[in-house]
Amino acid sequence: MVVSKAWTLRQHFQGFPKASDFHLREETLPQPKNGQVLLEAVFLSVDPYMRPYSQTMMKEGDVMIGSQVAKVIQSYNPSFPVGCHVVSDCGWRSHWVCDGAELTPVLPDWPQDIPLSLALGAIGMPGLTALYGLEEVCEIKKGETLLVNAAAGAVGSVVGQIAKIKGCRVVGCAGTDTKVSYLKELGFDQVFNYKTATSLEESLREAAPHGYDCYFENVGGKFSSVVMPQMREYGRIAVCGSISMYNDTTPQTGPYVHTYMIFKQLRMEGFLCARWKNKHQQSLRRLMAWMTEGKLRCNEHITIGFNNMPAAFMGMLQGDNTGKAVVKTLEDCCSPSIFRWWDSPPGGVLVMEKNDGEESPGATGGEGDGRDTTPVHNTGTPDGMAALGVMLQGFMLNQQQSMQQQQQSMQQAMQSMQQQMQQQISQLQEEVQKGKTKQQCVVTPLPAANPDTLTRPAPQSRDPAEEVLGEHVDKKEEAAEMVRHNYIRRKGPKKVSHYVI
Repeated sequence: MVVSKAWTLRQHFQGFPKASDFHLREETLPQPKNGQVLLEAVFLSVDPYMRPYSQTMMKEGDVMIGSQVAKVIQSYNPSFPVGCHVVSDCGWRSHWVCDGAELTPVLPDWPQDIPLSLALGAIGMPGLTALYGLEEVCEIKKGETLLVNAAAGAVGSVVGQIAKIKGCRVVGCAGTDTKVSYLKELGFDQVFNYKTATSLEESLREAAPHGYDCYFENVGGKFSSVVMPQMREYGRIAVCGSISMYNDTTPQTGPYVHTYMIFKQLRMEGFLCARWKNKHQQSLRRLMAWMTEGKLRCNEHITIGFNNMPAAFMGMLQGDNTGKAVVKTLEDCCSPSIFRWWDSPPGGVLVMEKNDGEESPGATGGEGDGRDTTPVHNTGTPDGMAALGVMLQGFMLNQQQSMQQQQQSMQQAMQSMQQQMQQQISQLQEEVQKGKTKQQCVVTPLPAANPDTLTRPAPQSRDPAEEVLGEHVDKKEEAAEMVRHNYIRRKGPKKVSHYVI
């Protein structure tokens, strides 16, 4: 039997969600039956749609809705062998037993250098949403001008890049200067910070003096009211989200946009990507092709630890993330090499941001985007320390294995040298006993060792001359002085750093 953890909705949200609105419970799962599999969560998604969905489609006590990339750890279904990865809509659960009909395998031949977490982002639902919104709803054409808000989010960042692939001019807006810099790196033509802009209306007009052909709506509220007058005739508007209104306790009112829609002959359409479910596999392959070709880039905001699901969700709603917000379970932590930027958001939750695997100029001391690349963690937070420990565990294990191999190689070399030295000593003793000249009493020092493979040497307990000559040399002091001089001359100038393992 497996004990699963699950986050439930303790009470419906009143305004912005609070930690007390969630409850973590444990449940014992039944043994999988024929045709079923046992899943273990690896990555879990937190998305804006969960906020309004919970209000209208969930009752208190229900498990929070959501998708995850899971690993099959027990299988009675030949279509899903043990060890394969799937996308499941089983919600905020650490483990789950389900039928194969409820699962979507990740794309076959998933590249090794592409993180599986992208199956929840650019190569998943957000990527599909961006693609369908542009192609099916906006019917965007080469040379047109597109406006996308919340442009640094999971959907918006992909929207802008696909539009650029299609030869469009892209204007994006975001809520921090860091996000503005990120969007410029992605190739957006014009980007501005709507929170620091003196006038949103004027900023939009400066970015596109001739207006906008297409508008990809993620924010809603007052932002849309300002955009409508700047739409061009026959403009198309894809309504994907309304995150600015999700936490309102009272509905927003006017101004109303009907007049602009009539006289500009605008078309506004809301949509869900599930409408084109029959095209998902083909569309995912297109997204993956753009990713492998370098035409599509992404940033992920990863929170470590299943226990931090609520914190990750609330952070995403208030805009902490740049790119897709994902939760990584501690049970199957990734190599630390894929992570670039670290951050500690409010609440003491260890968060790591990673990109598509390219080296960050800022991370290597060059000219970057201004982000602090120094690792930071909250030492007073148990979850933060646990996450840091897990992240370093793989790195330390690799280091230990490397050091052990180096030690073994060094020990073998030392044994070989000791044997050679012993042979030389024996030969030297025989020659001394036979009365040969003491000028032949020369100590051959060990070859210079690699400083990175050295352990701290044991203290020298005996004089080098005595170590070699013992008590078998006539005129011991004279011979010892000669040997000691030769030892110091060859070994003395070497500066060696010692490492303790």
